[in-house]
Amino acid sequence: MLLLRGYAPAEFFSKLLDAIRIMVFQSKSSLSDTGFKPDEIDKFGFFINDLLDMTNSAKTLQGKYTPQILSLMGAFKSTYLSVAQSFPALHIEFYYVTRGDGTSLNSAATASKNRVLAAVQRHRGKGNNKDSVSFSAIDTAQLLVYVRRRRRSSRTIKWKGQSIPIGTGYVGMVRLGDYFDFLKDESGDLDELIFESNVRGNQGRTSVNRQMRAALDAGSPPDFWQLNNGVTVTCASISPIDAYSLSVDDAQVVNGLQTSRQIFGHFSDTKDSKNDARVVLVKLIPVSDDAVRDKIIRATNNQNPIKASALLLTGEVHRDIEDLFKQHGLYYDRRPGFYKDQGKPIAEIVSFNEVTQAAIALLLHRPDDSRARPGDYVGASEGKKAGEKHKLLFRPRKASKVVELSAYLKCVLIVRKVETFLDAISSLDYGDRRNLLFYIAYYLSCKITGSRTPSVEAVFDIRSASLTQESLQDAFKLVNGFYLRLSKKAESRDVVAKGPDLLAALKKKLPKTKGANIAKPAQSKRIKDVINDAEFKW
Repeated sequence: MLLLRGYAPAEFFSKLLDAIRIMVFQSKSSLSDTGFKPDEIDKFGFFINDLLDMTNSAKTLQGKYTPQILSLMGAFKSTYLSVAQSFPALHIEFYYVTRGDGTSLNSAATASKNRVLAAVQRHRGKGNNKDSVSFSAIDTAQLLVYVRRRRRSSRTIKWKGQSIPIGTGYVGMVRLGDYFDFLKDESGDLDELIFESNVRGNQGRTSVNRQMRAALDAGSPPDFWQLNNGVTVTCASISPIDAYSLSVDDAQVVNGLQTSRQIFGHFSDTKDSKNDARVVLVKLIPVSDDAVRDKIIRATNNQNPIKASALLLTGEVHRDIEDLFKQHGLYYDRRPGFYKDQGKPIAEIVSFNEVTQAAIALLLHRPDDSRARPGDYVGASEGKKAGEKHKLLFRPRKASKVVELSAYLKCVLIVRKVETFLDAISSLDYGDRRNLLFYIAYYLSCKITGSRTPSVEAVFDIRSASLTQESLQDAFKLVNGFYLRLSKKAESRDVVAKGPDLLAALKKKLPKTKGANIAKPAQSKRIKDVINDAEFKW
């Protein structure tokens, strides 16, 4: 018989086991299962009653559960009975997962949840303070949070010589070959996740990157660290291995992405990382606060100016937009240059500016700002007013999250449709196309929805069939007519496009409220119908 520390297995567990954690999941992957249904919640109660009733063996439950579940139930029952004399605590967690949009339970579902909790209490007793039980209703937004949690991994950094400890961090020299190994994933490729917190994408063959690669390839003095600002790495924690090595948990290269890529590219080509004695300067900083990490990013990237939008684009709503665009064959360039570096077609890459200008025009109903002042919506580093405008345009979504995020995509598609139409008018010069673009897109969205201030849901509901050649031509004729008439009295056509008069003239031609022929707003539909009805292939 197997013995553990002098005990048989049952004796061993009875001596050491003081708590058991049980996690019960019920997941619904179908788009038709988007709510939290009382009947499904009651199934948790039936199951936990069978699990905690020790008078029923797993064999007596055959036909009621799958063989795999019966095996797990049998393993729990036998283990629990073997340690029952030590009265271990039970921590039971129920997770009901659907593809819905919202975690609230209605009164019937709440009653079912209470029955589940009561079923546990019947078996364990009311006065059992050691136990705990919880019920979690998980929707798509919460699932996304779990999925987006960056894979936490530990990697080793090796110093060449003694590093300098400063507070909880370190500064030191790392051989280029060892840094090359530090950047690898399990398969030996460049680990893109190590750059997740970086504000930049790969800048490609810029003059700085070409010079950096030339210095690496030449291999001649001076040493590489003398030609380079070095690399800043943040991490969750640091554990010493020996005098010259550290184990780094959840490392993120927040400054030095270009340097890192050039080093990785050089050794991927030369295959000679072991014989290169050159070094790079590395700052290693443990950080647990995102606000502190942002300060480090801002400070360490000051050598090469970054746009005010760069830090904002690491926010949750922009990650959500990026994920949603991918589902429809487009790539939101949250980190400028990232998708170009991956070889994605230019036509499928959508810049931050493109999303911002389209959304300002159609969701905030300000085509004049889209043309003249999109920078006002960049963010906090430009002042309080700009920060408030950015939050207005890109506020974190809670209710109807799928619809509201999808509206950004719909705005881009509408503006691109208008842009294609204008590009086909050979008599129209580039300046006029740029001046008219957002006004025509705005006017069309208003005409289609029947309101001069269409809601997010109304914009989301716009179909490509509504943007016919005839409707585009009519919108162009009207907007261009106002544009040309106002230009006769203005200093230039740009002044008209950037001023308030053209928008004011268009609003006089638009209804203040929704017309009777408007489609039913998306918010009144079930979320599964919204998703099924959504049209994004233009």
